[in-house]
Amino acid sequence: MLRQIFLIGFLLVAGCLQPTKSVSISPPFDAPPQVSGCVGTFSAVTMPEQVLDAPYPHAWEDSPSGLVSILLEMLKCAHVSWGPLERSNVGFIFELTDRGYVPNTCRYDHPDFMDVLLKLIVDDQDLADLMHARYPGFPVLSGQISVHQSSVQSFDFMDWSWNVAGGANSTLRGGDGHDTPNVDAESERFFWPNGEGLGVLQLDRSFSGGTQVVVHPGTMQRPMFYAEALPYSNYVGYGSATLDFNSTASVKMFGDQECKTPLPS
Repeated sequence: MLRQIFLIGFLLVAGCLQPTKSVSISPPFDAPPQVSGCVGTFSAVTMPEQVLDAPYPHAWEDSPSGLVSILLEMLKCAHVSWGPLERSNVGFIFELTDRGYVPNTCRYDHPDFMDVLLKLIVDDQDLADLMHARYPGFPVLSGQISVHQSSVQSFDFMDWSWNVAGGANSTLRGGDGHDTPNVDAESERFFWPNGEGLGVLQLDRSFSGGTQVVVHPGTMQRPMFYAEALPYSNYVGYGSATLDFNSTASVKMFGDQECKTPLPS
């Protein structure tokens, strides 16, 4: 519901890690990954596909509209758990695109939203290493992510900053007015190509968030796809805030890009 409100509005308008002992990634982790106590910002920008030539799985058909959205989901989570791995104050930056028509066979269980995962930045090296080890081709990078929250009169700001390998900082200012929070539960499904196969990450989440759609100014630097695709770094998107985000994640791997040949987990 929150993203539906955002997309309607868009069309109308248009920390540091706590020290923790390193965890071996060799044994299987039977418990699903979980995050809780997250705050976040959802932002998007839409341009013609000739401008934002975003990649998508080659076995899929292209989107018929000729328009491509780049979406950012930014989270700072009080707690992350995955098997024996426990972390606090972890940041995530999902860079996504809606380009490509998702095959019907990949729409199983009817998730609320489906996008292609361009990259995930996480500010925990152990988590990044674990994702790389367990899921071939997973587009995850380890970086530094911070968010500063402040209030001016009746508006709450979230100032995000992140980088990878000590590179230039990307930034985004999100925010939310003190309207009545929207409480909802949704499922998001993210796809990434792995050679001739496909990885599928699903987030089953509950959250409360603002319903206001606001302008998000910022700057995008490499390795963000937005910065690679455009000759300038200035970013102006639109979106909304997530005030209390909790989610359980699951991953499936397929030997084809139409989700017909599941691989053992």
